[in-house]
This record gives sequence, structure tokens and C-alpha cells, in this order.
Amino acid sequence: MIRFFAALTLLFVLLPAMAQDTPSERTPDEERSFFTRLLEDQLSTPNRQIRISGISGALSSQATIGEITIADREGIWLRIGNASIDWSRSTLLLRQRLEVQRLAAETIEVMRRPLPDEGLPAPESRSFQVPELPLAVNLEQLEVEQASFGEAVFGLAAELSLTGALRIDSGALDTDFDVQRLDGPGGQFALKAAFSNETEILDLDLVLDEPADGVVANLLNVEGRPPLKLTLAGSGPLSALDVKLALEADGVPAFGGTAQFRGRDEGLGFSARLAGSIRRLVPVQFQDFFGAGTRINVNGVSKDGGGILLENFQVSSASMRIEAAAETGSDNFLTALSLSAGVANPAGERVLLPVAGGQTSLQSAKLDITFGEAGSERWNGKLELDGLQTAEFAAGRTVLTMGGLAQNLDDPLSRRVSFEIDGGLSQITAKQAKIAEALGDALTIAARGDWLAGNPVMIENASVSGNGLETALTGQIDDFAFTGDIKLGASDIAPFSGLADQALGGAVDLTASGTVRPISGAFDLNLDGTATDLRIENEAAGNLLAGTTRIEGGVARGPEGLTARNLRLANDQFSMRADGTFASGAANFRFDAALEDMHFLQRMHPALCQPRDAPRVARGASI
Repeated sequence: MIRFFAALTLLFVLLPAMAQDTPSERTPDEERSFFTRLLEDQLSTPNRQIRISGISGALSSQATIGEITIADREGIWLRIGNASIDWSRSTLLLRQRLEVQRLAAETIEVMRRPLPDEGLPAPESRSFQVPELPLAVNLEQLEVEQASFGEAVFGLAAELSLTGALRIDSGALDTDFDVQRLDGPGGQFALKAAFSNETEILDLDLVLDEPADGVVANLLNVEGRPPLKLTLAGSGPLSALDVKLALEADGVPAFGGTAQFRGRDEGLGFSARLAGSIRRLVPVQFQDFFGAGTRINVNGVSKDGGGILLENFQVSSASMRIEAAAETGSDNFLTALSLSAGVANPAGERVLLPVAGGQTSLQSAKLDITFGEAGSERWNGKLELDGLQTAEFAAGRTVLTMGGLAQNLDDPLSRRVSFEIDGGLSQITAKQAKIAEALGDALTIAARGDWLAGNPVMIENASVSGNGLETALTGQIDDFAFTGDIKLGASDIAPFSGLADQALGGAVDLTASGTVRPISGAFDLNLDGTATDLRIENEAAGNLLAGTTRIEGGVARGPEGLTARNLRLANDQFSMRADGTFASGAANFRFDAALEDMHFLQRMHPALCQPRDAPRVARGASI
């Protein structure tokens, strides 16, 4: 929410500034319409559509907006009413300072959680620094009189108020926010924080204090919704700083400890010792996983030359243990890792994992990885799961053996990492008969590939096979896009009858060559393959597919819609070709179908056919 207000503030300010430098012949009404469209375009994304109405004073130092709505793929999820800003234009134009005396909204209504963006965060990690903005920001007063949240947001309908202030100037941050709950039992969240890149002095004071049935207790689904109190505080230079964490549930300490930062010869050292019984803070079905106590121990250093050395990382609870050490180079590339993790119940009972759905359990799990060991140019790993069970299927045994080359890790120009993965799942069962039929009782997984600095990840082969079906990839991955060949082969598709809700049969051998972008769902592929003696429940259509059917041509999905390029299916009985584009708003699509064998049609429907010596019949249609 704060980020949205910051973006809205900048647009409020920058648009009038731009307008003063650009002569316009628009009328005042046309100006308001122009600014509305520009604001909406600047703030909107494919998954965030913003609509603004009732703008007043867009070209002055006091501006208001009647209503702002934000929608995603399922519709409006946030509505802001009567937003206003009071700011100084002269300091922005003359001194490159954004001085805002007041940024306010009368009401904010959050009906539900927004759908997640279809994207990935940047892979690079960053050390802590206040961002150097192109202009200074000083927000003297942020005020939201009433913010209401629907029950679908975090399981509890609530009304809050928000006040605060924010200053970002020359690498310094100073902020003060206070959130009060207006309905029900009340509660407060307060944050004061200040940090300067120049002095490296941090002042941090965070307090969350809410009675029973509070917002956070409902958000975390804490059993019984007890009163919660969280404090996080520390003050001093980063080279000699202690930050203390304390969390209480119903007045009883639940988790806490101290994180320490100390100057060291190689950089800024850090350590943390946190412990407590968090059973009370997790849903009741997961309490046995954590048991009577959970401990977290961390030691390391943020190196002056860049990168992090994690000397020791330990997490332990009743059913879980993790031990790790790692190091990254000056560019934050992983140069060393030693990881050993396990999940098992001390009494030998099954372990319910604390993951979404609450229906995933196993008998035991073990993961070991070594990477970048001194004197070795190989990395190795192994994953073992016994008795994995989810809501839909189970596997008695899962084993993946991993390894490969890990060379020149400290040299950004000549690094090389390869991978070899072998293994699979055995003793597979499924609750639904159609899924069990499709999966069979075993799946085999294999992958081979290589990466050299400055080059895409090359995939020599990656395959999953089982129950007569094999899928395989060969190509490269670059910028989260796969380019290469995708092969699909099935000796008999009958096991997939249940998934298709009809009887199937026949063999498929198909190759798709091109590019797939999994994040956006876009693809551009050329198909080439055959289907042999395909059988479906529709007898007439099934007879058309008898023998060998060729499949070839291009198919793509992108911003313009779904496109077919000379996509053709043909066998001895018929042929069909499709070309064009189909989109939600418009379509330019054509397909042509032709019967190649009139004798076949006469045998199927003799009463509907022309004489045996008539020419073949063709049909075409356009959308």
C-alpha cells in the first residue's frame, strides 16, 4: 500500500511538471481526460488495471481524486475514495525535492487479495542500502482515515486507520508509521526506523500489540486467536549493533532472541540466536512438526569486497534439522555450499509437513549437497523421500542423484557448472483411478546439461518417462525462456482415457521445435510428427484417424492471440489445414478440410454420398 501511494504521489507531481514544459491547445476538460489516461497507463500492468475518476486540480499544488480502483484478472480488488495531495511545486522544479505536506485518502477498501503477478523476481541478491533516488522525498503527513479489509483478505473483516511520515534524501531514510484497528478489539502496529548510508547508524523500533482475535492472529491462523505482542528494536552503528526480537502469545514468551552485528577484518559480521516454542503460533495440525522447541543459529560475515560468507546455519525442531555453510563471490554468485537437511519423527511416525493444504506427509526425507569444495571440481547431491503422500497421489520411494562439474567458480568470465540428474519415483499409487492409470507405478527422471559464463543453460537432454509415455527436452534456457525441441512419445495413449473422460487408443510420436516462455504462457512452435491408429469414442471421427496421421505446421500464443501457421493434419482419409489468429476481441482464422477417399465416406454414410466416381469433396470456413 505504501508503495502504491508513493507511485501515485510521484505521478501527481511529475505530470503537472511535464505539462508546464509542454504547450497544449487542449481545453481544461481535455486536459483532465488526458491526465487520467496517462496516469492509468503509467500505473497499470497486464495484471493490474487502474481506473481513476474525478481528478481535480491536476495542474495545481493541491489535487484530489474522487475514486481509484485497482483490478486484476478477476476484477476489482481495491478501491480508494477521495484521495488528495498538498505539495510544493517550486521545490521540485528548482531544487529536485519532492515536498509533500499531506497525502491522504478518506477510505480504502480491500475486498480480497490480488492475484499474483506472472513474473519472477530478479535473481541477484543485494546488500542493504537505502536507494539513491533521482530526487529527495519528504512526506510530512500520510493519512488514511479508514481502510477496510474484507474477510477474504486474511480471514477476518477489519477496519484500520493509518498515519505516518517518510523522508528519503541522499541515502538516508527516516520513517514513522502508526496503524490502529478501529473495529472489534482494537490493536496497534507502530514502526519507527532511521538509517544513513553515510553514518551506517540504524535506529529501529517496531511494536505490534493486539488483543485476542486480532488481525495478525487471524492472518497466521493461530489456534485460539490469542493476544499477540511482537517487539523488534535496536539502535547504534552497524559495526556494534544488537537487535532484539521478542514474541509473546497470551502473555507467554513464544519466540525470541538477539541478532548481533560486529565489525570484523573481512567485513561486517553477523550472528543470531533465536529460540522458543512456536507450537502455539501454528495451526494445530502442524504443532507436532515443531514440537516443544525450535532453534535457529546463524553466523557469518558480509564481506567488504562483496558477497557473503555463511559460516554456520542451523535450524532444528522436533521433526526437522538443517545444517548449512555457504559463500558467495563479490558478484553474489554461489561459490561454495554444504547442505545437510532431514525430516523424520523421532518416534518413527509419519510427519505431516507444514505446507499449504495440510495433506502432504512422508515417513522421512533427506537432502545432501556439496558444491565448490576445496580441491574438487565436481558437485554432488542426493534427495531421498520415503512414503511421500499428497492429496492426490503417493510414492513409496523417491530418489534423485545429482552432480556435475563446478569449475572456476571465483572467475566470472570462465565459470562452468554442469548437471546430471538421475532417479525417479516408485511404488506410485493415486486416489483417483484415472490418475493412477495415467501415472502407472513408476516414473523415471533424467537430465543432462551445462552452463558456461556468459552463455545460456544448455540442456543436452531432460526427460520424464513412465507407463509407455516419454517426454524429453533438448535445447537451451535463456532469460527464462526455453528454445529447442520438445518430444512426446506414447506407445499407447489408452492409460490416459480416464483423464480425457473417454476411451482412447493409439500411438503418438510428436516433436515441437521453437520457444516456450513458461512464466507468461507464450510459445511459438513448429510441430512435426505422427499419430498411429488413434481411437476415440466417436466412431466416425475415430475411423477418420485410422492409419498414420501426419501432424505438421506452426502454432503460437502471444499478446496478439493464438496463431496457426499452415497447421496441417493429413492421412489417407482426410486432410485439414488451419491458418490465422484467434484472440478475445477479434479473429482472422481460416481452416480447410478435405476428404481424400470418397470410398471411405460411402462406406460410413452411403445414403449421404455422391456417386463413387464423383470428385473429392472439400470444405472451407473462415472466422
